[in-house]
Amino acid sequence: MSTVTAYIHAKWDEYDRTWSYSTYSVDMTGYGYIYIMTKDLTFASPTDRELKALLIKNLRLEQEKITAKAHAEKVSIEEKIQSLLALEDRS
Repeated sequence: MSTVTAYIHAKWDEYDRTWSYSTYSVDMTGYGYIYIMTKDLTFASPTDRELKALLIKNLRLEQEKITAKAHAEKVSIEEKIQSLLALEDRS
């Protein structure tokens, strides 16, 4: 079992004109939040094996996003190159 301390805060949302509530692992009163209360939460900790599997899953998702972004940038650059080459052919 593990225990963490949650600091519960409120913040006024100007856009929605409502209060929103958030939890943080530290007191956020210095950042525009209003401190409400502190609560200790006890939970069953995942095993190291489970945590590693979740981390690997997250890293693979991040890897896929980076690969997709790099591919899109590569295609964009290639389109610019082809556009410039087409201009050369007309001269």
